[in-house]
Amino acid sequence: MERSFSIRLTSRRLVALTLALVVSSWAVAHERRVNTWLVCGAFESSCRAEFERDLIDEANVRPTPGVASCGKPWRYCDDRLYCRNLDDYVDLYTFFGKVRSGSPGEPTTMRAAYAHTYVWSPERQAIKLLIGSSDGYRLWVNGKLRHTAFHMTRLPFRDQDTVDARLEAGWNRLLLKIHNGLGIWGFYVKLAGQDGAPLEDIEYSIESPAGPLRIVTTELPKGYCRWPYVWLEIGGVVPEPRVPSASPYRLMAKGGTPPYRWTIPPANHLPPGIYLDGDQGEILGVCGNVAGEYAFTIQVSDAEGNATANTLSIAVKERPDRWFEEARIGGLIHGGAGYDPPHGDPELQAELMVREGYAWAAQTTAWHLVKETWDYYAGAEKDPGNAVAGRVPEQLSGHQDVSEYVKAFREHGIRFGSYVGLPDPWPTVFDPETKDYGNWPLFIHALHSHLEAMAVDYEPALLWLDGARGLYGGSQYWCFDALYSVVKTIAPECLLIPNSRDDYNVGDADIISWEGNNDTEAYWSRWPTGQSGLNPKPMPVETWRYPFPWKDWEGTVRMEYRKPGEPDYMDWEEWARVIVSLVAEGYVCDLDHSFSNGREQMHQKLGDWLFPRLDAIVGTYPGPLDDADWGYDVVRNDTIYLHIMKNARGKVGIEGKETITVGPVTGRIKRVALFPDGTTLAYESADGRVTISLAGVTPDPVSTIIAIEVLGTTESGGPLRTSDY
Repeated sequence: MERSFSIRLTSRRLVALTLALVVSSWAVAHERRVNTWLVCGAFESSCRAEFERDLIDEANVRPTPGVASCGKPWRYCDDRLYCRNLDDYVDLYTFFGKVRSGSPGEPTTMRAAYAHTYVWSPERQAIKLLIGSSDGYRLWVNGKLRHTAFHMTRLPFRDQDTVDARLEAGWNRLLLKIHNGLGIWGFYVKLAGQDGAPLEDIEYSIESPAGPLRIVTTELPKGYCRWPYVWLEIGGVVPEPRVPSASPYRLMAKGGTPPYRWTIPPANHLPPGIYLDGDQGEILGVCGNVAGEYAFTIQVSDAEGNATANTLSIAVKERPDRWFEEARIGGLIHGGAGYDPPHGDPELQAELMVREGYAWAAQTTAWHLVKETWDYYAGAEKDPGNAVAGRVPEQLSGHQDVSEYVKAFREHGIRFGSYVGLPDPWPTVFDPETKDYGNWPLFIHALHSHLEAMAVDYEPALLWLDGARGLYGGSQYWCFDALYSVVKTIAPECLLIPNSRDDYNVGDADIISWEGNNDTEAYWSRWPTGQSGLNPKPMPVETWRYPFPWKDWEGTVRMEYRKPGEPDYMDWEEWARVIVSLVAEGYVCDLDHSFSNGREQMHQKLGDWLFPRLDAIVGTYPGPLDDADWGYDVVRNDTIYLHIMKNARGKVGIEGKETITVGPVTGRIKRVALFPDGTTLAYESADGRVTISLAGVTPDPVSTIIAIEVLGTTESGGPLRTSDY
């Protein structure tokens, strides 16, 4: 079934863009993993013998919500109700553990839990169960034990194991027991045919199928403006473990005579952009751009014509990355608490960042993971003792104390973020060919612990993950689903920014980061190019740039790259041009705010220029005017700002010209003036074109800014550069 919608954006950069998201175009990657379960736990499980002990009459159990087995009630589990990460990972760690408000508050280390669901099949058929787990698991189908895999520190990937089984015609019972040694605890399950494709025409229910027809689903996950509703499918990419995916939300019923058919009665409506696949009972689509609470009636009928209905609602919220998109300027900090010796004054940094328009700053918080993890885990000798005992050394858990930075930044209105500097030589830790992970799993558990501690202690606005990228064919070894899940559960608004120019190989990231510097040029190298367009979730693109004096590299191999006479990259005017150019082209500028070697003075001068001009930069969007070689235009509310400048991006300014003509400008012009000094400029307007006199205008060394005030709200050039459409 093909469904599409269009968003028309008037923009000279996104030329009359019609974004048609045709669901059938993602069909090759469409997944139907099982996300909704009844779970029971947590039970002690410190060894294989304890794990294999039958606690609930495993061959015969038929769970009911709220009814206890071995003293523990069966609970409804669907982590999509409290975690916005788009994945098919069932996170038992956040469900049972104390990190989540309203959780059972159970211990999670050396524990096991059961998960159960009913599956209806139209016929007797051989199937494959594709399972990934952390750590071990046991699997029963209709009371028969099909597989046991005991592990202490296994990392969960999609489709790690394939187990052959058979479904009988009618309702079947599927039971898992999942063991956890430490840290990450969760699993993936997919029921597939012999060809590995998801099964069609089956039904799931967490409640006993006996009795009259009734809708089991009582609560639906939140949606977010312009994001896919729960599902994630990468267009044109064959599903595999390293490619993120998330199944559509599937409604559940019980009783009656399956198969079921779902409908929305007349005069009821799902939120804009979302629709119902009545045959599968799946909710699909992309949320519209208006937040709100949308209530509707859903009806289900069975094969005998019985029908029943229920009222549900979907809350659509503003997407969490909106503030970041509009902020336009922020920065990492390599100095400070994460380095030895510490350098950097948090108060001074915050004061300067305010003058430079920074909305956020990400302070180093995990330098110890780089400096100490490899000494402990990645040496020539492995550490089987810890692998068996399943423990993360205390010195590798938690984070540095960055409270002074948190306090200073927040007091100045700057959002605090965590810069997690991860190690580069990860291929030495595991071998994808032999599947020898060494002690890599324990490192990932340590990282999981660090991210949890950061989220709990500081509720950061963002986490910038350096080194977390899908290289060497091994992005699944990072376990992005589990790492992101714990953060987004504890701090739902926290943005995840992996340092990768990739938009679909790093889990359900929120922002694409494009590392701009190379070893020989800092200002204009590695210019970002936007999102690939394969991911249906639009993401702002930020680019990290690093002002580095060559003193930073004294004694390192990077000094070999320096050309004779090459200057330090500390020219504040050139950095101001970079900032304006990135913002005007639709990107978010991440200008590193590390101190030492003269950077404080450079940032002071940069702030002196930026501060009075921030209204023409921060909070702006690419403007509606035609492209021109004189510079850029951006728009904010009812004002178009012209940035007349020269740069390495082909802009030549207007040196020697007496006038500048721009357009199209719709609406009546109220005033044209130099910015920020307010000097009124003469102009003539005809047929949507505006000719502005430059008499008496002295060019600014960075950007000469002219403000065109228009009565009413000016039409923007659309969103930031989230895609090259």
